[in-house]
Amino acid sequence: MQKNGSWRLPVLLLLLVLSTVLLQALPEAAQLQVRYDRAAILLGEGWRLFSGHLLHLGWVHLALNLAGLGLIVALFWQYWSTLKFVFVFLFSLAAVDVGLWWFSPEVGWYVGLSGILHGLLIAGAVFSFQRERAFSIAVMVIVIGKLAWEQITRTSAGTEKLIGGHVLFDAHLYGFTGGLIAAILLLLSHKEKNT
Repeated sequence: MQKNGSWRLPVLLLLLVLSTVLLQALPEAAQLQVRYDRAAILLGEGWRLFSGHLLHLGWVHLALNLAGLGLIVALFWQYWSTLKFVFVFLFSLAAVDVGLWWFSPEVGWYVGLSGILHGLLIAGAVFSFQRERAFSIAVMVIVIGKLAWEQITRTSAGTEKLIGGHVLFDAHLYGFTGGLIAAILLLLSHKEKNT
């Protein structure tokens, strides 16, 4: 749980927001150097495995993802410590990278936080399950239903028009999977410490 008066998580979130805004403000040529790019990663540009998640297709895409981040943090604030947030964030990020690399090799490039956001959302729902069971279950059902719809229909013309590019639904699924695994690992770790 977030401790009263703790400044670490708000500062971390502010740095995350500022990083995404600064990357978005870069000229297009510079943005090409930080997006997830399979061919460039194969040439040794490993930073793209991290920075690609902080870059977005445009300002609308960024605003939507930051609004999603704000909503997730607001809904589950009491369940996040700084370490839990960082662990779930990085685990979800890694899950998206591994998923894209091994299971979606046709994806040449990718940008955005949405995969990680799906991981944070399901982790928040898992963390809140003991104290807010009905709400937690509702969030889980909605997210799983959304992911199933995306995998079945493989289309989101309205969103794609809004953000100015293709929505990579598999990234949502990979991030969700990473967030779920991270939350379970944290709960098991906590349980072991208490026994």
